[in-house]
Amino acid sequence: MRWLRWLALGCGAAVITVFLGCVFIFCYDFVTQTGYYSARTVTVEGNRLLAREDILKTAGVEEGMNIYLASMLTFQARLARHPWIVSASVRRIPPGEIYIHVTERVPLAILDMERRYIMDENGVVFKAWEPGDPKELPVVLGLQMTDVQIEGEPLKGPYKTVYSFLRECRDNRELAASNSVTYVQVDRELGLTLYASDPPVAVRIGVDGFTGKLKRLQYVLYNLNRKEGIQASVIDLSDVDRVVVKPSGGTGDGTPADKSHKEV
Repeated sequence: MRWLRWLALGCGAAVITVFLGCVFIFCYDFVTQTGYYSARTVTVEGNRLLAREDILKTAGVEEGMNIYLASMLTFQARLARHPWIVSASVRRIPPGEIYIHVTERVPLAILDMERRYIMDENGVVFKAWEPGDPKELPVVLGLQMTDVQIEGEPLKGPYKTVYSFLRECRDNRELAASNSVTYVQVDRELGLTLYASDPPVAVRIGVDGFTGKLKRLQYVLYNLNRKEGIQASVIDLSDVDRVVVKPSGGTGDGTPADKSHKEV
């Protein structure tokens, strides 16, 4: 009879549904309640400034957590809010690994304005300097908060000049003078004066042509210190056609008109 056939089909479908439900529950329990999918390994790559422990704490990742119950997107979003992190990628690798890769900001300088801030290699001021942040960076003096550019906008004015000079220093690390810059003073009319530590000297470098001027500075320092035995206190490179040197112990005022200067 037809009704018996439909009854048999209905019972068969019910049995299959119950069976599939049991299989699903078993699989769910196996995935979520057994230790097979626990994060036995948490790999962190790309970090140079941030400690592994800081990254895990920021993300909320813990060893032993179930990799399928945890949200990789949530971890990723938490890391992306960290001021030192430009981008982050978090993914699960079955059966028991969470892989984290971060791209950190590269600090370029400390800007000393109303308080100290950190500029990255793209010219972005991304956070206030705090104890524990890198301190072996050039410190820029003379800028104002109104000079700082909003991220994404083109650089201009003294801020652009400072950024261009700092990038030249970073890109010319083979020059000793580039590595010893401790302070950069901004003058809105005369341009930049850098203060180096090895050897200790003030260098007036103007507003442009920084690559050539850094190379010329390297040559001048070598000749003064190695060949002539002269320790300079001020070197003026602002004029591309000449170099003016004030030896240490001079009595002048540090200007090109000062008679204690030596033009080379």
